[in-house]
Amino acid sequence: MMERKELRRILQEMLESELGGPVDNVDDSLALREGLGLDSVALINLVMQIQDRCNVLLRDEEVVHINRIGDLLDLLQSKMRALPKAG
Repeated sequence: MMERKELRRILQEMLESELGGPVDNVDDSLALREGLGLDSVALINLVMQIQDRCNVLLRDEEVVHINRIGDLLDLLQSKMRALPKAG
């Protein structure tokens, strides 16, 4: 399973790609909508990228409760813990 630090780095790369520029200070308290200015379309794109890259399924009813980077990282970690172990 990926560590939170690695998930944060991947998330930062995706955010920079989505927003078209550098994103600094990607800490747990950073608000996705207000802090980064993500609208609903950008958030959907981000979720789709995360699902593809991390091989997890994020359901609509889970995503609707995500407000901050920390919320998203918590959800990703719980999803990744539930994945079958390789090998």
